Amino acid sequence: MKKFRFLLAVLTAVALMGGTALAASTIGTNMSTTGTLTVTSDSATSVQFQDAAGTTTVFIVDTTNTRAGVNAGGAVDTTFEVGGTASISGFSKFGANASVAGDFELTGSSALLGVIAGGTIDTTFEVGGTASISGIITLGGTGTTGGQFRPGANSATAFRFQNAAGTTNVLSIDTSSTRVGVNAGGTLNTTFEVGGTASITSVFALTNFVAGKDTASSSTAYLGEFSSTGTTSLLLHGTSTNKGTCLQMKNTAGTIVYLRIETTTLTINTVGCHP
Repeated sequence: MKKFRFLLAVLTAVALMGGTALAASTIGTNMSTTGTLTVTSDSATSVQFQDAAGTTTVFIVDTTNTRAGVNAGGAVDTTFEVGGTASISGFSKFGANASVAGDFELTGSSALLGVIAGGTIDTTFEVGGTASISGIITLGGTGTTGGQFRPGANSATAFRFQNAAGTTNVLSIDTSSTRVGVNAGGTLNTTFEVGGTASITSVFALTNFVAGKDTASSSTAYLGEFSSTGTTSLLLHGTSTNKGTCLQMKNTAGTIVYLRIETTTLTINTVGCHP
């Protein structure tokens, strides 16, 4: 009877205190409440759900800084912290100033990610603004879908590779006219345009070429054409003071002959340019 009265007194005291436990408590069955669980004192470890051994904190609530952590491994540094892989089967929205310090992965077959997309996300990853990458860009895929860059719309300046200041177009790609320019300095007028000196260490193979300016006689029948609006001048000489210019040609009989100038006389013979 005395034990019964003692237990009744303890239960009565707990009830009068609003259900507050002042020390460690063990609940041997399910617990349910229709009210609110309130901690008696705010701290960084106000509420902790641990494993049976009490060595690992599975879930922690920091009521001082309004933070919660799942397997955080220590102090919770952000509003919600997960120390491991998190899986979300529904919709997840990141508000202003959101950041991800570790890996962020979308594994759904139709997963879409937009950063300031400004509307409906039409591609797997969409950025409505400037994107910065400090490492390597790797393009996967093979065949017709592998390693491709496509503009949203064709234009004369669809792709531009610029200097750090953004003031010089080092490489320009015109997808409207299928043209490429290196330091072109403006609108691209030819299929490939270089604004400066070009250096080639191997063979420079052309079907035909025009040096100077296109004329009415320009034709693919000529392997090479030198023309201008005025007098067409060609300079052919070496840097040596006692060596001339020699041209190797084939005559109509199919014989290789060599053309050179002996003093002021034009000479054609079979003496090679490099005997």
